[in-house]
Amino acid sequence: MFFIFSLVSALLHTNFQGKSFQCNDINDPCNYENVQKQMSHGDTIIITDKNIFEQDHLDSFHNLSSKALSMGISLRGLNTTINGTLSKYYFPAFISFQSSYSIFIEYFTFISFSSSIFYCKSSATLLFSYCDFHNNHVDNKLSILIFETSSKVVINHTIFSILTSHNSSIFLSNFSSIVLDSCTIDKTFTFHSSKHFPIFLLVQSQINIMNSKIIQSQAPYSPFFILKNSSNVLIENTSFLSNQNTIIFKCKEENSIIIRNSFFYDNMGCFIKNNKQKVELRISNTRFEQNFSPTQSFINLLNSSVHIYNHSSFISNSGHSSLIHFSGPKSLAFINETAFLNNQNDDSIIKCTVNDKMTIYSCMFNNSQSKNAV
Repeated sequence: MFFIFSLVSALLHTNFQGKSFQCNDINDPCNYENVQKQMSHGDTIIITDKNIFEQDHLDSFHNLSSKALSMGISLRGLNTTINGTLSKYYFPAFISFQSSYSIFIEYFTFISFSSSIFYCKSSATLLFSYCDFHNNHVDNKLSILIFETSSKVVINHTIFSILTSHNSSIFLSNFSSIVLDSCTIDKTFTFHSSKHFPIFLLVQSQINIMNSKIIQSQAPYSPFFILKNSSNVLIENTSFLSNQNTIIFKCKEENSIIIRNSFFYDNMGCFIKNNKQKVELRISNTRFEQNFSPTQSFINLLNSSVHIYNHSSFISNSGHSSLIHFSGPKSLAFINETAFLNNQNDDSIIKCTVNDKMTIYSCMFNNSQSKNAV
């Protein structure tokens, strides 16, 4: 009988000031020291503290959470707020772990940190749910969330709001796969003069953003995404609203970007630009409306493959040069069932060089102001 119970995961209840020696009663939780003595792989620790803000409390939670997650033990808050105003600097982050177990973290709010909050290196699934990252800041090449060689990170129903950085990226992914589902990214801001620190820095990574909103984020001197080393992006059922970046997608290598059923409204900056390496861009059933690209073409790709189709639309966009610009002898463009309405550009709606291969059919061009339609 003892052998059977040892294989069953437990719910352990803990509080920084818990009095019980046992951890199985939510109304009489044990303290952090006792829960570490009783926890084992597969358990879930329920943090019953409502607020964590004192330095010794933060230090104890740092030790508990990092150890538990490394052992394959999940963490659940009770809408617990962790205030990092008095937090020490922890390397590489306030919560950091390496794990080969599937685990989850849910119902926590992280506020007022001034260094990295989360570092993960995992070969299994990490599920982040119903969390809030609010009013946090990083600088000096740190990031608020760091994922290294993580096979699958799923973040859902999570809000990122008023996150700022100086000479840093807010999100960093190295050799990882990340899914953001039903999330909100609101008022992230990078204030620096370098183009090398975007809001999202992806290195050999895959990110899928679905059913989400990205609102009023600003990186006036840098892109929103930088994609390095064959990183790929999928955007689906997601809205980008009133953001300001030099470029939304800056592609450094051979990257793939797929946009489906999404909405880009009132954004300032180029939508996508690449270096010499080929990019594959696919846009389906997506609406671009009232976006403004002041210094270059909205879509500006060299030697790349572009497919825009399935009732996509470009409405009342404006900017310098052309709305869409293909160049390079290896360019391939296919545009089908797409509407171009009321756009204003200095040059053309669609511009390509002589050697480009471009196919346009079943498209509508109406009331646009530019030198040329195509």
